[in-house]
Amino acid sequence: MNIVENKNAFITLATKYIKRDGLDKLLAWLDRSGFYVCPASTQYNLPVGGGLCQHALNVVDTLIYKFFDKHIEDLTEEDEAKVFENDITIESVVLVALFSSINKVGCYVKDFKNVKVNGKWEQQEYWKWDEKFIYAGRGSKSVFIIQQYMKLWIEEAQAIAFVLAGEDNIFSGVVDTTYRKIYENSRLALYLHLAEMESTYLLDNL
Repeated sequence: MNIVENKNAFITLATKYIKRDGLDKLLAWLDRSGFYVCPASTQYNLPVGGGLCQHALNVVDTLIYKFFDKHIEDLTEEDEAKVFENDITIESVVLVALFSSINKVGCYVKDFKNVKVNGKWEQQEYWKWDEKFIYAGRGSKSVFIIQQYMKLWIEEAQAIAFVLAGEDNIFSGVVDTTYRKIYENSRLALYLHLAEMESTYLLDNL
């Protein structure tokens, strides 16, 4: 995984397709907060430095394919001018895909643990979850962070907030089924969730 190449690809996609006030400030926050070098998880999908950015790029390509039936590098100007139901454009598609997982920024620290290797104990470096800023669920936290810098349309905010469907309620063990209503009325929200799942369980683990 090439962290520098992925960072450049992420910024190129964002600046090409998202024409919204505050994008530069959001990208600056991502840079100084360590987004491009942190993992996507501690032990599951892409638990390596740079994994979170790679995950975001995987989600973008997967979501673009669901809307346009082609990969992002194959899009034409005609494709990019398309408008879907509820006035969803490629700007919205790229935006929600790139930024739906930024809730994890600043939540990982490097630490050491003892691991037995060939009968001997060794100290190995690993990524530990250390979330300092806890805000509702993961999707809602991403929405909150984005809106500190850049405006979101309602359907974009809903898609990001419900990217994990009913798995995101940290306040009880009951699965929240509100996402069903959102998915019934928003192709953006439904497709983002599917792209997140496909990227997490298939692309991220290749």
